[in-house]
Amino acid sequence: SIKLKPKNGYDKVRNVFNGKVVLITKTALLGNIIVVEHDKAMQITYASVDQINTHLRTGKKIKKGTILGRVSDELIFEVDANNAESLGNKFREIMENIMTLNIPLKASLNIGDNWSELK
Repeated sequence: SIKLKPKNGYDKVRNVFNGKVVLITKTALLGNIIVVEHDKAMQITYASVDQINTHLRTGKKIKKGTILGRVSDELIFEVDANNAESLGNKFREIMENIMTLNIPLKASLNIGDNWSELK
């Protein structure tokens, strides 16, 4: 999982890839949770979302960039272990090509069940 801090205190949470909302729920530990299924059954979990977009419904197809809700403290972003490397490679490609520079921008990827097991 990745914990992301909002830049301005109550920022929008946007969907990363085209997909379908498969779960919207609230838990005692993680607060509001939204699970979006993407191609090849890859699921991304967005947890600790303070305010969920009122137009979101389970089963609704959504596009990349769709606003899922808002977060004030931190967003917990998770992907299942089977898809961690594939998703990580997509993120690495996005980060390395986010802007044109005179020198190459390289991003690294580490995967593990916890910080001490990152490889």
